[in-house]
Amino acid sequence: MSLTDVRSAVYGQYVPRGTVPTSDILRIETSPLPTEVTGTDVLVKMLAAPINPSDMNQLEGTYGTQPPLPAVAGNEGIGIAVTVGPESTIKQDSLVIANNQGLGTWRTALLAPSSALYPLFGGAVSPADVDIPQLSTMVVNPCTAYLMLKELAPLKKGDVVAFNAASSQVGLHLAQLARHWGFRTLAIVRDGPNYDYHLTKLTEAGATWVVKEGYTSASVRALGVPPVALALNAVGGPSSEAMAKLLAPGATMATYGGLGKAPVMVPTPKLLFHGVIVRGFWLTKWLLDHPARVPDVYEDVSGLIRSGVIRADIKEVPFRGGDGLMEAVKEAYTPTRPGKTVMMMQQ
Repeated sequence: MSLTDVRSAVYGQYVPRGTVPTSDILRIETSPLPTEVTGTDVLVKMLAAPINPSDMNQLEGTYGTQPPLPAVAGNEGIGIAVTVGPESTIKQDSLVIANNQGLGTWRTALLAPSSALYPLFGGAVSPADVDIPQLSTMVVNPCTAYLMLKELAPLKKGDVVAFNAASSQVGLHLAQLARHWGFRTLAIVRDGPNYDYHLTKLTEAGATWVVKEGYTSASVRALGVPPVALALNAVGGPSSEAMAKLLAPGATMATYGGLGKAPVMVPTPKLLFHGVIVRGFWLTKWLLDHPARVPDVYEDVSGLIRSGVIRADIKEVPFRGGDGLMEAVKEAYTPTRPGKTVMMMQQ
């Protein structure tokens, strides 16, 4: 699809929490394509943009960072630099990803300063050489999984990492990366009609053990699972309490999400007598706090995706100049099948 104008998904008010955005709140606006690219600016033709839970939270006005309204939706995506300003640090034709929260990636093209973008593979790879939908998701989910395994505990080969919400993309990537680095994993999945699907996906990804929510410490021990070195919580409530009971003395439990909309629960004896560490992890804060390390993380994660170590379960939905927006949003909010919804912006 050639670029003649810009079609953007714009919202000027927040969506009631837990409801699917309607076309009168999340609407397509058409604007002229920028004709002049100056300074460090880069004109990017967007190729693909995923729909993440954090995007939904922003539409509801409940996320940790909120752009001023009206805003273009979307925080993550991949595109190609079609025109660059004379002072740009990004080369023309480079594949780029959004490097800033709130960039507004749900549009067919965007104009941004070089600092708001990151060129993949040194700008030396064309879209035909890589899997564009996979790379479009590389920051939010793969980088979260990567950094939690790298940064939160001194893991060694053979250690056990437990995580709930294992049917999520982060859960899938935790299993993939743990296998790659020699850790064992206990993946905890909510029971439901798609349980067998997720069991298969997690097993193929390398999960050592997969259990349903509602397990007991005794039932996990009966499987031969040793005490857990790192627990990763995205649910809270009783799910976090059950996982905390599995922790080894001195182990860490980190919360990176609140899908259950319930407080994190940890048994008092685990804190008093076992010295477990309870903390949070938010990718956005880590990236802001460690700017010098971000390029190395992006290079490592993009390489792991390109080599096939990390692979998301993706559902592609054509954007169709904006006509496919509500179909994609509905699929993300009320899925007809598992997987990450990715909008193909030039289809």
